[in-house]
This record gives sequence, C-alpha cells and structure tokens, in this order.
Amino acid sequence: MLASEVAMLPLANQKASKLSSKIVESMLLPKIGIGERAKCIVPGGVRTADQTLCELHYTAKHPHCEQIVDGSPLVCKGFIIGIGGTVKTCNSYSPRPFTGTFYHRVWMREKIAEIDANTLILEEFSPLAKHIVVFGLIDGGQKYPKGLGVIIADNIVLTHYAQDLTEPGIHGLSENTIGFIIYGVQHVYNLKTIPPSHEIEWIEAKNLNGPHHPTQYKPQIALIKLNSTINLESGKVEILPLPKRNFTNGTECVVVGFGYEMKHWIVAIKVIVLNESYCKHEIPEVNYSAICIDIPNPMGDNDQCDYFTGGAPLVCDGVLTAIIDL
Repeated sequence: MLASEVAMLPLANQKASKLSSKIVESMLLPKIGIGERAKCIVPGGVRTADQTLCELHYTAKHPHCEQIVDGSPLVCKGFIIGIGGTVKTCNSYSPRPFTGTFYHRVWMREKIAEIDANTLILEEFSPLAKHIVVFGLIDGGQKYPKGLGVIIADNIVLTHYAQDLTEPGIHGLSENTIGFIIYGVQHVYNLKTIPPSHEIEWIEAKNLNGPHHPTQYKPQIALIKLNSTINLESGKVEILPLPKRNFTNGTECVVVGFGYEMKHWIVAIKVIVLNESYCKHEIPEVNYSAICIDIPNPMGDNDQCDYFTGGAPLVCDGVLTAIIDL
C-alpha cells in the first residue's frame, strides 16, 4: 500500500531570497487535475543535465531509479503536480509513484500561511534605516560603539541610555572622551571607513532617570544633543516623528536594528507585541511605560536576545512607538 508523502520546510536562513524571473522563480500549484498521458518533466535528479519524460508508464528507455531522487517535482504544463516520495525498492520497469499536489493543495496553502505568519523577517536595505544612527564613544583615539539611536530632530538623537560627557568623571571616563554618531548608512563593517560627512560628535546627553544607567526594568530613555546638525536628505536621512497617540494592539510592528545573521546591516525585524496583562504576568517588575515584544517562532537556538540592540526603535505602522532597553 502506498501512502501520500508531503512535507513543507521553512528556510532556516532568515533572510528571504529575492525571486527573479531570470534566476529564481516560484512554481504554481495546479488549479485543476492533470489528465493522463500528459507530457511532463522531472527537473534535476542525479543527472542534472537530463529532463526525463514522465508518462503514465515508464519503459526501459527511461530508467527512473537513476534519474529521480526523493522529493523530485513532477512538472506538467508549468504546474508542479506531484512530489516523488521514498521508494523502498525501485524497479525501473514499473511506474514510479508521485504524491499528487492537487489533492493536498488546501493543506499546503494553510501551512504556507502558517509558516509566513511565524517567519522572522529580516528586511535588508530597509527604508527605515534612514532614521537610524549608531552612537558610541571615542577614547584614546579608539571608537567604541554603544548602541543605536533614532533621529528625532536635526540635532537630537533618541536612544535608551547615553553617558553625559559634560561630567565624564562620574562614569569613570577621561576628560578627553567625546561621543560620536554615524548616520545615513545601511551597514557598518568598519568604523574607520565611515566618511566624515556621515559622522557627528556630541558631548551632552540627558537621561530620564539621572546620569547612571537605570536598573533593568526601569524606564530607559535618553536624548543625545549633537555638536552640529545632521544633513537631512529626503529618502536617505530623515527624522522619525514622535507618536501623537498611544500604541494600540493589533498594529504591525518591526524593530529596526542589527539582525543576528547580518550583524553589520541595519535591518527591519518583524516582532509580535504581547498584551499588557501577559507582559506584567511574565515580568511583574516591568515599568508602567513598557511594551513587551517577542520574535515570531525563532528558529534554532537564537531568541530575541540575539536579535535586538539597545536603542533600536520599535516602529509600528511607520510610527516610532518604543525604544529597545538594554
């Protein structure tokens, strides 16, 4: 007795492949059944240069045991109508069974929707990168990145926490320590290669709860005052306005920061916003202004701790909603 074999696998790499008509294309599922004796092909297989003609019955002229591997698609009239399953004992003089996709199309579409809903999206070249800066300290001629921030005015950056360098001694820093930001870039491979036109220094910072880093569950929010103004440029460097109303549940949100697999790139990461009661149940110490988020069904051993950077913004429906704490 032959059993149907159908499985669906989400890609382990979180960065989605770009579909191109010349390089990569998606294949369509059939809307109607394919008639008998249809002219079909099985792409690939051990002999990748061959395209085996697949008819109702095979003959000795078409040794399918050598040509077809488990999971090979059966393609007829541009539609994928079957998937080759595992054959315990293969006989080239007998027909080769394929599981028909037409009969399982409803199940496949349901699972595709489920996978899409639970797939972590890392959007490389995110248009939201135009609002983001990398900030840090310069001490002894060396640059030390401290986190991310958001441009909210041409001379103000919003972040989670920044040391006020007007009083470097209370932070254990030398009097020569200065701050820097990098803006208008999609990635940061090497801080030494950033053009001077994309860098601004700063000294003064204001933190909500005083000069020292707040404890874990206290509100973390800071403003960095730049020594000069940012050169704003439409589409490349822009202000992200502060919200005019409070966040509402059900809004689509992303965190704009450094992704786990693309740690030098500024990417948009799809997140799930958890309801307030669940958030307070899981973290009783959470502060009154906190918004709890998670990533959808993270794959492998990575979790939100791997994907989020302090100071990265939570953007919901294009609106600045929160700042990632550290």
